[in-house]
Amino acid sequence: VLNAPDYTRTCSCGYQNQTSLALIHMPELEVWTSSLLGKRSTVTTVNRVGINFGAPGDRLSKSGTLWLDYPSVGDHSPDIIIKVTAGEKMNTFRSHALRVQGEMPWVTASGIRNVESIDIELKLVTKQTKMDIQIFGERPATKAPAKKAAPRNFTIRLYFREPDKLKAGERVFSLSMQDKVLLKDFDIAKESAGATVVREFKGISISQNLAIKFTPDAKSKAKPLICGIELIEEK
Repeated sequence: VLNAPDYTRTCSCGYQNQTSLALIHMPELEVWTSSLLGKRSTVTTVNRVGINFGAPGDRLSKSGTLWLDYPSVGDHSPDIIIKVTAGEKMNTFRSHALRVQGEMPWVTASGIRNVESIDIELKLVTKQTKMDIQIFGERPATKAPAKKAAPRNFTIRLYFREPDKLKAGERVFSLSMQDKVLLKDFDIAKESAGATVVREFKGISISQNLAIKFTPDAKSKAKPLICGIELIEEK
């Protein structure tokens, strides 16, 4: 604790600023930033990235994944092409991470509702600095006609949380990735009431785009949602 009490009582100044303050270390406070990687000039293929839906900025996790906000609201972010479709207007939600329990609370503190599909192209425009190579992998640009990229295997982690206090059975949906159903009749509230739910899938083959589709159950009261997507290339 840094304490700076008021000591102006003996000051002869005609404009005294009588102010006291105390500073307390609070590591639980959220820390968000922005990135200049998207302002560089050569093409790089992504091999590790996180998409944090509804977040107020970018953030680097302890594991080394750079999480990017979508839609981008926290100033500059790397230029990764993301397409989200929704049956209704895309609806984002956000709360403080202290209100969230479970793994990676600052990822699941925000998200998007009413989502139908997400398409992520694993390319961005950036200069190949050491930091870029560590996070995104070095893939020099070329003037030759673009060739179809060879498939690469990724570990995909999907992050969910029920923000609307719905009961089990009120938000149920299935999820497919690269046209393969990986989650059937998925119920966030049933899996973990109010806390983070993470589902991990290994060996997902991606040539250029990751395509995810959400299908709500016919009896579901609410539409699908998601908080974050983490992609890590398998070596």
